[in-house]
This record gives sequence, structure tokens and C-alpha cells, in this order.
Amino acid sequence: MISELSDDHPWARDALAASFTVCSEAIRAGLAAMVDNGSLWPETDATTLSLALLAAVQGGLVLAQAQHTTEAPEAALDTVITHIHDHAVPPPA
Repeated sequence: MISELSDDHPWARDALAASFTVCSEAIRAGLAAMVDNGSLWPETDATTLSLALLAAVQGGLVLAQAQHTTEAPEAALDTVITHIHDHAVPPPA
């Protein structure tokens, strides 16, 4: 439905893009807070990670609806979460 709306209705494309931007920004803010509090390395790109996480959720949901299984969103989210974890600062010894 999203692709049909965004192809034929510019106002819908703008509204959808804005809603995805709000979601991505909320995720980015959370990841940036983790950078700021030292949980993630300072060079962590919170913007790119937030887009990857949002894409994993959205793409996973599309596949889950089509396939009637949660395998795709689980795989996508596990992969992105693992990648985020790779940016984690190890706890002090």
C-alpha cells in the first residue's frame, strides 16, 4: 500500500516520509544518547544505525505479512542488533 500511495499521491508520499523520519529520529536520538552516556563508541554513526534498524523493522514486517512467519523480521532485527552491539563499549573490568 505504501508504494502505491507514494507513487500516485505526492501528499501521501510526503506524509509517509515524514512519519518514517519521526520514527528514525526517535531511534537516532536513543542511539545518540547511548553514545553520549558512553554505552556506544564515540565514532558510532547513530543516523546510519537508526535507518538500518527502521529498515529492518519495516522490511521485516512486510515479509512477515506476506510469508505468515516471523523469520524475516527476527533475522533482520537480530542482525541489526548484533551490529549495534558491535559498537558497544565493553564494561570496565
